[in-house]
Amino acid sequence: MTPFRLLALLALILVTPATAQMRVPPIQPIVLQPVVATPQSADLSVEPWMTPETAKKAIEQLRAERSELKTSLADTNTRLAEAVARIDEITKPGGSLVRAYCASRTVSRNTAGAEEDCAASGYACDQVSGLCHRTARNSDMCAAGYNWDATTDRCIR
Repeated sequence: MTPFRLLALLALILVTPATAQMRVPPIQPIVLQPVVATPQSADLSVEPWMTPETAKKAIEQLRAERSELKTSLADTNTRLAEAVARIDEITKPGGSLVRAYCASRTVSRNTAGAEEDCAASGYACDQVSGLCHRTARNSDMCAAGYNWDATTDRCIR
């Protein structure tokens, strides 16, 4: 015999009696109590056994909920359409709700994204209208490096 076969036979002879002495506990059955469904449940969606009357009530309730949801969805869609239209009027060039504001002392910007450099013409941005001044009544209306000319009401270098 080869040494490998001899070693395997020796291991088998030694291990077999040890495993025969091991005791496995017996398997115990699990006893489950039956669950009885009662027709007294308040929530119709949980009731496993429905009578025709409770099924009709559940169907009526679901139809009412569906009707309410349809109405709510229609209202939401209307509000969404109004909001989209308002956003369009705020953001599109020439829109009726486009608002101008002063991004800095010499830059006028609007909600549609258009921008004008007021300093290029020598004026500052009007904080009230958000647009660049076109004439001046004092030196505060002029950009840096420009002065107010009282005779012409203009900002000059």
